[in-house]
Amino acid sequence: MSAIDQAMAALTKHWVRAGQSADGDRLERIRTALRDRYVDGYRSDWRTLLDHAMSDLGCTIDWRNDQVHSVMVWGDPMEPEKR
Repeated sequence: MSAIDQAMAALTKHWVRAGQSADGDRLERIRTALRDRYVDGYRSDWRTLLDHAMSDLGCTIDWRNDQVHSVMVWGDPMEPEKR
């Protein structure tokens, strides 16, 4: 299983445990961020790959061992601040 697949599996398990689901747009944004980071050398370290890709999307992951415990969304660094 590739690092991207492992990262997506960890997020999916978290969403199932939390009773949530991800819409297609959110999934595509996450996959794109993972692919962008994957080519930068994160081929074997799926946790770091996921951490950095989610940070690119304005999120922080709280880990419990190898499980995503929670995802905090703190904003989108690409989006201008709304006032």
